[in-house]
Amino acid sequence: MDSFTTVDLSDLLCSLDPEVIERSHTDMLLDLLGHECSPAEYAGLCAEIASWAKRWQEKGDRVLALKLLRALAKEAKSAERSPSYQLIATSALGRLDTPDFVSWLPETIPGASPAERVEMLNLLVRLGENAGHALLQFVFNEPDDDLVRTAALAICQAAPNGTTQVGREKTSTLYNPNGNSVSAESRSTGKNRLIGMLSEALVNAPAERALRIITLLLSARSHEAIEPIMAALRHPQARVITGIMQAVGKHKPPGGERILFAGIRDGYWDVRTKATRALGEMAQALSDEAAREAVRELSRLAKQLGLNARSLSVRITAIEALGRLGREEAIPVLADFLEMPGWLFPKARARLSSTASTALANIPSPKAAEVLRNAAASRRSWVAKTCRAALRCWTERWGTRD
Repeated sequence: MDSFTTVDLSDLLCSLDPEVIERSHTDMLLDLLGHECSPAEYAGLCAEIASWAKRWQEKGDRVLALKLLRALAKEAKSAERSPSYQLIATSALGRLDTPDFVSWLPETIPGASPAERVEMLNLLVRLGENAGHALLQFVFNEPDDDLVRTAALAICQAAPNGTTQVGREKTSTLYNPNGNSVSAESRSTGKNRLIGMLSEALVNAPAERALRIITLLLSARSHEAIEPIMAALRHPQARVITGIMQAVGKHKPPGGERILFAGIRDGYWDVRTKATRALGEMAQALSDEAAREAVRELSRLAKQLGLNARSLSVRITAIEALGRLGREEAIPVLADFLEMPGWLFPKARARLSSTASTALANIPSPKAAEVLRNAAASRRSWVAKTCRAALRCWTERWGTRD
């Protein structure tokens, strides 16, 4: 052993393939992540791992680059690490947010396992704004619905204190599915920057693409998806807005009533009609507070003046929705429609009255039965007839209630 000198060791190391040494060094870095160390040492380790991820990407070994990247992402969200250590790992990830580094990452998603896909999507969310652009490109161009839903939801669920540069006060170019650049100021101060980017992209997307992504988001039934969809109500095409209202009624996401309340106040009659119908479809999914607000909004809409075809469509749909809500607070408004004053547009008035009597039959409160019983004695034969029929329905459905 005495004859084995430093020169011999140096010669041995020099004879090794440099790439073998580099790979060994990479493995050593990953191994060190499992050891306890001070914050300063941990920061240096994370910075070194990020540096080597960049280096392997430049060398063309994306597999090894991705391995290092995943290790950092695991550290950033590890419950075993303190928040300060998580922040260090997250900051190291943020330094990799360069277009040349993140542009290839979405390519790895379709071929990955379901668990790896979710991991990759969350990783892209954590990387930052350049990765956000890459992720949006993926969302708007990937044909697999499940992947698009997962990717869009990952954006919506992104933590506001991550590496997404929240509330930056500079102008940036947002991804536009039309192929044009959209220059936009940061509209989401205090909100996650990526959510703002998604919202802006949805507003500027062609109708078919926007509706597809919005419908997939709503089908996930996550309250975190509501914010970008609220923003998408600024889309210039009415069919997107009406499509949103119908999708909310179908999927009934938590917090979806916010979207419908906005639709009820829209200036376009068809949007109001679709939103009103969807609110009735969501009746059983509403909280008590949301149901009370729904009664107020629907009552206002039902009482609006106008008996032409479009106004009548909106008002009748609002009355039907009040019945589906089944709330006692709606009874006074519905009762007013049973004996409408005036003689113009008798057929329209008869439709409103008949719809109101049917709606009252859907309300389990005995007060609804009392209103119908009194109206069944009306001097207007058609009012009395529809109310007697509605009272029979109420009795069959709810029985005798004190």
